[in-house]
Amino acid sequence: MKRLTLIGLVLFIALRVDAQNPPLSSYWDQLPRLEFSQSFKSSNLPVKVDNSLRGFFPPVFLQFGWSCNQSSSLGYMLTYEINALHNRVASDPANQMAPHFPWNMLNGGIPKAGASYFDSWEIVKDIGCASAKDFNSNNSAKKWMTGYSKYYRAMQNKIDEVYAIDVGSPEGLLSLKHWLYDHGDGRNNGGLANFQIGSGGMVLDPLASGTEEAGKLILIRFGTHVGHAMTFVGYNDSVRHDVNGDGRYTNDVDITYDGVIDLRDWEIGALVCVNTYGINWANSGKVYVPYRLIAEPPLRGGVWNQSVMVVKPRKDYKPPLTLRLSLKYPKRNLLRITAGVSDNPNASEPDHILDLAAFRFQGGSNPMQGNGTSTAAEIEIGLDVSELLNYITPGQEAAFFLIIDEQDASNQYAGYIEYFSFIDNNSGEEVYYNDYYMNFKNMGRVSYKVRHTPEYFPPVIE
Repeated sequence: MKRLTLIGLVLFIALRVDAQNPPLSSYWDQLPRLEFSQSFKSSNLPVKVDNSLRGFFPPVFLQFGWSCNQSSSLGYMLTYEINALHNRVASDPANQMAPHFPWNMLNGGIPKAGASYFDSWEIVKDIGCASAKDFNSNNSAKKWMTGYSKYYRAMQNKIDEVYAIDVGSPEGLLSLKHWLYDHGDGRNNGGLANFQIGSGGMVLDPLASGTEEAGKLILIRFGTHVGHAMTFVGYNDSVRHDVNGDGRYTNDVDITYDGVIDLRDWEIGALVCVNTYGINWANSGKVYVPYRLIAEPPLRGGVWNQSVMVVKPRKDYKPPLTLRLSLKYPKRNLLRITAGVSDNPNASEPDHILDLAAFRFQGGSNPMQGNGTSTAAEIEIGLDVSELLNYITPGQEAAFFLIIDEQDASNQYAGYIEYFSFIDNNSGEEVYYNDYYMNFKNMGRVSYKVRHTPEYFPPVIE
């Protein structure tokens, strides 16, 4: 009866806040794999780790709408990793990443529209992620941030790369445990990892009396329809669950009856997982996940692709070149905003154009800021356009372009650029365009040029 009660509770929560788009297999296929050499791996790992107890980790929260992918990957993992890198406390909203910053660009302005964390990682790579202090949008799926200074701060919260760790074997599990313990490089703090599962039909059981963490809940199977994201924050080698009901706890018995003893047969050991269903779910928002489940496919209640995703944020990143733009437009999903450059200062068109993941016909049929106020169509944004510096010669004048594409087939909507500038953050020089209130070109592209000579800049890696 206890198990049936738990199943009913989980199904209710899952239907209320979940149902994501499935993850992108093609993206996952191309991710670099994070592995640690066998010479590094050892038995010197502690018996248990829980990084959610560190000050780098934010308070457990309840996601809004179908934002679980962003809540887990940004609200938990990126928040923790940036704070661990800079030794900051997550109790300060300025040190918490805002899940809705990319989610509101990807969901069409609809609360019940999920978006893969792979797509939001592309936005974070391009323009960074705002903090919860700068962008408090926890109860809105439509809001976009306005204010260049806020965007500039967001640009400093970027990542170098997303990695996958294949965890379907004891060797893969050991790599994950090293990441959770010390990032696999001997640091005095460990990392977090995201993973994808099906939330509808999750089954939880209390740990048996007389065992490690007795009475706390362990998740003995996930659902089969993948789309929910969760976060591993640690592990405990002593947690155990009797899967086959033989009254024993073993890692060396073929409990799957397939003639092979592998990670799927382990009954001892579990990962510590944090969900985004609030503190009233499971063990104050956390739950144990047996090691064996990360080796099982979703059809058997396991984890998508038997892998987890981790990120490495950039340290002390300051964008050398940024774009500041103020505009007004009533239907943001009809606009694409980007920038380009030409090494020829007299060029009328750019030779290289950035393909940014943000402000790319996104956000649904809403004004720029998303809400219904009289000024909602007006917005000031900032873009990190430092990659353009890779295409010019230091110390020589070049042409930098603001580029806006409009797709208003009915010629129904009007808007304009109030002002824009390129900011050389190395010299502190801001180069404004010499006109104001420039109109868009219906069903076409406008590009406006400024000329500037960056005196020095380091190589930009994107």
